[in-house]
Amino acid sequence: KAGALQLHEDSRVCDLVCNDDTRYKIRAALKGQLLEVNDRLIELPELLNKKAGAEGYIAIVQPKKDVETDVPPHWLTLDAYNAKRGTQ
Repeated sequence: KAGALQLHEDSRVCDLVCNDDTRYKIRAALKGQLLEVNDRLIELPELLNKKAGAEGYIAIVQPKKDVETDVPPHWLTLDAYNAKRGTQ
């Protein structure tokens, strides 16, 4: 998209702050364009856990073409992610 923010592997997408004030820096982890940030999480942070596979996304990133075919082996598939979380 024209005007989209360019991201690199170490680009910070956002900071996640827990109830106990623990902070996590959420990084892009890939090169691409930031298409959307989920502003609903500001008012409804529980979406991260309750609807992680749908409404609980943090951001939408369009990977660069070379990244789409060269996925790092340590990345999880959706099925592996759901298995780790104990959800389906």
